[in-house]
Amino acid sequence: MDYLVSLQQKEMHFGFTHTFSSEERHELLAAKLDEEIRINGGTAHLDKYGDMNFSLRSPGGRRNYCVDYGELCRQLKNPDGVELYARLANK
Repeated sequence: MDYLVSLQQKEMHFGFTHTFSSEERHELLAAKLDEEIRINGGTAHLDKYGDMNFSLRSPGGRRNYCVDYGELCRQLKNPDGVELYARLANK
């Protein structure tokens, strides 16, 4: 099963929408401080501020994203409740 997340980036007006595999979901939910997690297309790590930082390949090189780890976990645990960030931003 794939798990979609869609949430606002920290201190940005842009959203982060990505799909994770079951294995990636498990790794992200079990993240430890500053431990690098390999995910399809890049890496992730939990920082000391409680944020999950992603570095993902993109057509132009690499893109970096920072999201609230608590919200990321909430969406990974409750996939039926996820709404696309673009839709939330327009409410």
